[in-house]
Order: sequence, then structure tokens, then C-alpha cells
Amino acid sequence: VNHPINCNQSQLMSDLYSTKNKTSIVIFFSTLGIIPEQLEKEVDIWMKLFDQLLLLEENLNISVKFHPRMNIKTIDFTSERILESFKKRIKIYTGTSITAEELIFNSQIIIGDVSSTLIWAQYFHDKKVFSLALPGFINNTDMKRYPKIHVTSDFNEIVRIIKDSNKYIPKINKHKIQEPTLNELLKR
Repeated sequence: VNHPINCNQSQLMSDLYSTKNKTSIVIFFSTLGIIPEQLEKEVDIWMKLFDQLLLLEENLNISVKFHPRMNIKTIDFTSERILESFKKRIKIYTGTSITAEELIFNSQIIIGDVSSTLIWAQYFHDKKVFSLALPGFINNTDMKRYPKIHVTSDFNEIVRIIKDSNKYIPKINKHKIQEPTLNELLKR
């Protein structure tokens, strides 16, 4: 017998913490720069993704959060590149100034490399979760084991999926199926 929270966890998480801002994207860097020789190439790819995302919508909010234990040189290098190219159009968070959970709550789209934040984000049914599997990291496809995380090595694919998902927004089903209560499950 499953506990009721496990039966519909995705719906529960979304009901409790549903997002209000449908035009927010959060990007988590966890493995960026693990191989220092690959850092510049990886950042170039992320910069192309940022550029394409910002073209999607004028009022798009993009936030970037670095892993709290990431190398400071990696954070500085990447932050400088982001600020040079996009000024204040992208918010940058480091350390513990804001939690990953708060950023996920307030975002519709979550993108990362290989990160436990993506695993948690997948439990929200109203959020799209992507893992950009860059070739420089040996475990770049670890997120493939989670069916609700879309893993790709092509940043253009992420942009395409986001564009396509914004073209059709399904109507809310007014005749929602009522899930059994805990008492009803226990009586069975």
C-alpha cells in the first residue's frame, strides 16, 4: 500500500508550491569547471544558451545559481562573462544568499548540468526540467535515469522544446478526478 503522498507527489508539490511567474528560468551550475581545461568551452556553450533563451521573450527572468562549494575562480570567470554579455538581464546567485528550493518554486523552467536540484525539481508537474550534458564531464548523462528530466547535449534542443511548449497551453480540466482520502485508503 502506498502512502497517499507517494501516489500523487507531483500534484502535491505543485499545489503546495506552484509557481506564480510563468516567465522565469533558473539555471544551476554544479559540475561547471570540474575539468579546468574545459571551463572556457563549457561557458561558451552556456552563453549561447542564455542568448537564445533571452530571445524567447522580452520579460523573461533568468537566474543563475552556482553550487555553494564551487571553485571561486570558476564562479568569477563565469559571472564576468555573463555580466559582460547580458548586463543585468541575468541574476547571479552564489553561496547561500538564496536557496535552490526558492528559485525552483519561483521558476517554470529549470536547467542544470548534473545536479541534485534537478532531481528535486522533477517532482513538480508544472515545471520543465532539463540537464545540459556537456561532453567534458564523464558523468554528464547521469540525469538520464530520471524520466522527468530531459537530458540533451544540444542547447538548441532545450530552446526548441521551450518554444514548442509555449505554443499550446492545455485547458484546465474542470472535472478533476478526486483522489481518495487517507481514511478511504485505510478502509480498503
